[in-house]
Amino acid sequence: MVPVIYLFEHGHIDLEWIKRAGVYSDYIKGIINNVITTLRSDDDRRYILGQPLVVADALNSPEFTGDRFSYSRNLSELLTDAFINYDKSVKPGNSLLESLKDLVLDDRVILTGGMRVQPDLNMPCGESLVRQVLIGKKRIRKVFGKDVKVGWNIDSFGHSNNLPQILKKAGFNAYVAWRGIPEYYKSGSEVKSTPTEFYWKGLNGDEILTSFLASGYSIGRIPFPERLPDDYLSGHPGILKILNKCLKFFKFIPGILEKLNLKKTLKHFKHISLNDYLFIPLGSDFTEPHPRLKMILDFFKRKDYAVRHGDLNGYFKEVSDSDLPVLSGDFNPVFEGVYSCRSDFKIMNNEVEGKYRLAEILESMASSIGKEYDSDSLDSSLDLILLNHSHDTICGCCIDSVYLDAMNRFEKAESILDSLINHSSTFISDNVECNGNALILFNQLSWPRRGVVRTRVNSNGFFNLLDSNGMAVPYDFVNDDFIEFTSPTVPALGYHVIRIIPSSTPNPAASTSRTNFIQDELFSVGISDNGTLILNKGLRSYLSINDLVRSGGYSYEKSGASINGLSSVEFNVLHGNSFDKLLVRGFLGRDEVVQEVSLHGLPWIDFKTWIKHDGSISKVNAVFNGFKNSHFHRQIPYGELRTSGERAFPALNYVRLDDYSILNKGVVEHVLRDGCLELGLLRGSRVVSESLFFQGPSIPTPLALMRGLQSFDYAFCTGDAYRCGEEFNNPLFAVNINGSNGSLPKSYSFLDFNPGRLAVTAVKKAEVDDSLIYRLFNPTNHPESIQVNDYLLTDLLEENGESINELCVESFGIYTLKKLL
Repeated sequence: MVPVIYLFEHGHIDLEWIKRAGVYSDYIKGIINNVITTLRSDDDRRYILGQPLVVADALNSPEFTGDRFSYSRNLSELLTDAFINYDKSVKPGNSLLESLKDLVLDDRVILTGGMRVQPDLNMPCGESLVRQVLIGKKRIRKVFGKDVKVGWNIDSFGHSNNLPQILKKAGFNAYVAWRGIPEYYKSGSEVKSTPTEFYWKGLNGDEILTSFLASGYSIGRIPFPERLPDDYLSGHPGILKILNKCLKFFKFIPGILEKLNLKKTLKHFKHISLNDYLFIPLGSDFTEPHPRLKMILDFFKRKDYAVRHGDLNGYFKEVSDSDLPVLSGDFNPVFEGVYSCRSDFKIMNNEVEGKYRLAEILESMASSIGKEYDSDSLDSSLDLILLNHSHDTICGCCIDSVYLDAMNRFEKAESILDSLINHSSTFISDNVECNGNALILFNQLSWPRRGVVRTRVNSNGFFNLLDSNGMAVPYDFVNDDFIEFTSPTVPALGYHVIRIIPSSTPNPAASTSRTNFIQDELFSVGISDNGTLILNKGLRSYLSINDLVRSGGYSYEKSGASINGLSSVEFNVLHGNSFDKLLVRGFLGRDEVVQEVSLHGLPWIDFKTWIKHDGSISKVNAVFNGFKNSHFHRQIPYGELRTSGERAFPALNYVRLDDYSILNKGVVEHVLRDGCLELGLLRGSRVVSESLFFQGPSIPTPLALMRGLQSFDYAFCTGDAYRCGEEFNNPLFAVNINGSNGSLPKSYSFLDFNPGRLAVTAVKKAEVDDSLIYRLFNPTNHPESIQVNDYLLTDLLEENGESINELCVESFGIYTLKKLL
């Protein structure tokens, strides 16, 4: 058989990176205009769009010149206005978008990706990835009249291992990927090349046909960008401007460089391919249809290859008939520095994702008792969150103005969500039977639980707290306005009323002592002279700081001198009615540090760490020392994965090893070295990238130095890692009420089936009607079966439902139920 080369013209489009989104929007308009002109003049050409909705946003957006939008009114509103009302997103008179749509319907422009943006696939939670495809596919159908069947994450920094399940259950047939997949991997004792095509097996057993771009997505690139030279000259303008002028003068040079590159690519592909089909992407960042396509086609024909241009469906059909291997596992890590670069952004993402989950569940609870479901506000906030999951944005390897734009989007989303949470929780509270002042505690998780509550209380004098059974709830004042207490058990997806009873005597105040020790029934915590904490008389926890040789967002860590522990340590102990706290103050190098270590009678030790960072190029870690295992299990989006090696890996709510777990709130970088688990709290980054020719220009990023006060939350845990991680990251929510005449009881669950060990990770209104959608996830290593009545089992797009009475969920399975109303 004559070998077949499939050539695909594309231009990878970033939402934002080393230019702001509005600047890229102007670039996109020029690129799409060129695509339309080129394809209309040549009926045989096709072009791949990997982020259709980013393109549609750009074509709908106003002209952007320079940085004329202020940080308080910029891309948040620009992008929201462009696409929140997606029913009206194809604006009258938008000739570019209408012309592009015509080419899409003629299968000349091929839509791939199917997500809102091309996201990072490690740091957003699993439900955020589900919403990427749910929102992405729905809007692409609305705008372009086409469904997307091929996933396309060619620039995402690694690929988490339950993505095959998400893709399959959202109607994808194939997946194209690059970063994170090793060109060589170990199979037993033998080292093999990673095939360019294989079936990727997810944690639950689902498999998806995958094409691996072994030489990257730019192997057929135009050597020097002909449209966007300034984008790549920002860091080192001098020498590259000279080179660019030379290349424009000597027009034959790009063709020579391309031929050399194609020869190298062809030799490499012939070595690793398992069949006679080669997938060669022709393009790079923001590239237009290739100006020298005929030369490239002639090159391969002279090499005795059959060449097929743009036939993506044909390519996957042919390779699927081949005898392809099955690969398991995730494809990580990539650019380890991104996990702790701009860590405040990761922490903010964790907080806003949690607020979205709470707001959506409270809206669903309230709608079940008569409130109108506020879809518009939820959609608006979700869109802002999903935009911030763009791979360069959440990973922090972007210029400072992009970071400020993205933080502004988070702040706008948070404002919307706070209002939603207030309205829906008040609506529910008004329907609860309660005489007098009270607190109502809401539990957004699908199992009964206790938790730490910090809230204001409506009371003009002394008071006591009583639960719905009349039992006293001890509490402490943490300042003049807030109290803190450990709650009684709150029902699954429900609430519990805490009565506020006037008292004639003040609440006992917390006492202080100069001891160096706190303990409860589960834990003991001591402290040494350098601030090292001794946990349960064995394991130790301390802070460390490294001076980095390289500190760009993309870089690997290369450390010089390191400091372990604090100097000038001061501490005291606070004994409250509901907690014991060890308060530590000291210096980590030149950084002032305060740590609050708390015991609340829960299965974890709570750490709050504040660091006043001086902005030096440094890496700060929280270290837990004394483990015996050489591997750990880390939470990934909708899954858990066994991990070994001394590199930095991303983990969501927890990692577990030996008999313990380390919980975190948005602190995602974890390294296990010689029995020490290091959490990467922050990494100072002075530029976007240290290497211009490797990943990007060395544009200064002073905000990424993380100057000023930074705060971090993490915990040491002995309980169920998944459930404790969910509870730690989704605290109980408290609402003050001044009495109500409702009919709901003082303690109540809105969940009408028993999920067992399964977790309900989302409750929302259906996309097409007023039914409620429940997302279920099995976080365990064994199948679970539950009984359900009057529910439909549907896919992640909430389509193709079937009535069921029993649901069997495989390990790490994700299932969607639709409640029949």
